Amino acid sequence: VTLKNIIQKNFADEYAERKSELDSLVDMGNDVMPLFVMDVVIPGQKISLNIFEPRYRLM
Repeated sequence: VTLKNIIQKNFADEYAERKSELDSLVDMGNDVMPLFVMDVVIPGQKISLNIFEPRYRLM
């Protein structure tokens, strides 16, 4: 059982709506996922982020 199957079964209407949104975005050529590259963080470790560049703020 995957998370996708659980969501599809329990939230069928929302899943269909979101899938159609995603399909329309892919059709527009917007299939790029932004990626924020940063240092390794160990679970429980605190990290301070100062995000000021417009390209990162748009994410």
